[in-house]
Amino acid sequence: MGYNDHIEDQEFTRIAPDKFVCADCVEDSFLKDEIEKHLAKRKCDYCGKGGSGDVAAPVSAIMEPIAATFSYYFEYPDHAGVPYDGGGYAVDLNITTEDALRHLGLECQEELFADVSGSIGNDTLWVEAADGLWLGEHQSEFLSSQWAKFVQTVKHQSRFFFSSSPPSARKITTSYTFLMMRDWFRKGPPSARKITTSYTPSEILAQIGKAVSSQGLVRTWPMGTRLFRARERKTNDTWSLDDATQLGPPKDNKARTQRMSPAGISYFYLAKERETALAEVIGKPPCRLAIGRFSLRRNLCLLDLTQLPSVSVFDHEHRSQHEIWSFLTEFSRLISQPVEKDGQEHIEYVPTQVLSEYFAKIYKKIDGNPLDGMVYHSALRETGINIVLFPPQQDQKGFMGLAELIGTEEVTFQNWTDFCRKIKQTSMIKTKAP
Repeated sequence: MGYNDHIEDQEFTRIAPDKFVCADCVEDSFLKDEIEKHLAKRKCDYCGKGGSGDVAAPVSAIMEPIAATFSYYFEYPDHAGVPYDGGGYAVDLNITTEDALRHLGLECQEELFADVSGSIGNDTLWVEAADGLWLGEHQSEFLSSQWAKFVQTVKHQSRFFFSSSPPSARKITTSYTFLMMRDWFRKGPPSARKITTSYTPSEILAQIGKAVSSQGLVRTWPMGTRLFRARERKTNDTWSLDDATQLGPPKDNKARTQRMSPAGISYFYLAKERETALAEVIGKPPCRLAIGRFSLRRNLCLLDLTQLPSVSVFDHEHRSQHEIWSFLTEFSRLISQPVEKDGQEHIEYVPTQVLSEYFAKIYKKIDGNPLDGMVYHSALRETGINIVLFPPQQDQKGFMGLAELIGTEEVTFQNWTDFCRKIKQTSMIKTKAP
């Protein structure tokens, strides 16, 4: 064999230390719950916490899910099918047990961390794995790679007829390739082989739709919710602040290319916070901005990518949900990335434009009705939340049937310092009610 000769060709036995730990010694909520379920001692061996009742559980209560998660993401190089030619492995072995545990996000009392690491094997080096396979892809990684492929396709290959991509164009992913390699090196059973086809652009959109549905991300924003929209007022602008048409979405023939909508198709962009609305439109000071306060006229069903339900990486019974959560977290970050305004932004915006059109025109809620819009993180303000409302398919009043203007204000910024100061001190801004 090679690196793992000292293991004597058998699975490493992870024996938990004969100690007891309390919930205060771990940060992960799932591990805390596991400890609470198995309380059996009145004193914690790590932090010394005690009580009149049982406060600590055997370390084995958390060692089992930690070990199961560790085995899912890391493997011995020999077992994972890493090529070995007698002179060394095809990759540098530099992942220690401690490195792997930190990568998984294990945060706990220092002595407990050392005990967990020692139980798995401090002298062992690992490779990242999926289903025990070197360079395999977990569900979240596969979805992320397929989104990257989608981005490349719609930006540089096909924009209008990608939905008709022939099945023959699909390629077998690395998952199958490396399973074959593992069989070559380990002579694994044929039943272990999996074939995963890469998705066409239409299919990855459908998979994203399934993912957001499974995570319950379609949420109701109640009637009366206050939202904000800002617009720059140029020196020669004379339009009234009371004119809702000036602060609402532009007409189709005036709609410019934006993150979620192409030129010529008007979407209604709003912000949850007044400061975010200002940050999204401010140019170079000195400048003058008008801000409209809107109120939702009815309950709206929005795809909310800003509040993703977290699933512990150590909850191996809900690993699929964790994988989907991991993908959506990264996906939400990617679609909110800042885009440099260098004349090429119309290309950079294409993937999110196609995505939003899918959710506006194709995706349907469980009741069969369309979505009203999407909620996503601002690219310009770290804690800001943006909302884009899709062109209504069933409302005769158009966008004005979704939100009404209830107040306006105007503010002038002389410089960037003035901007940063004033958006935090609303009392300094002159307000005008319609």
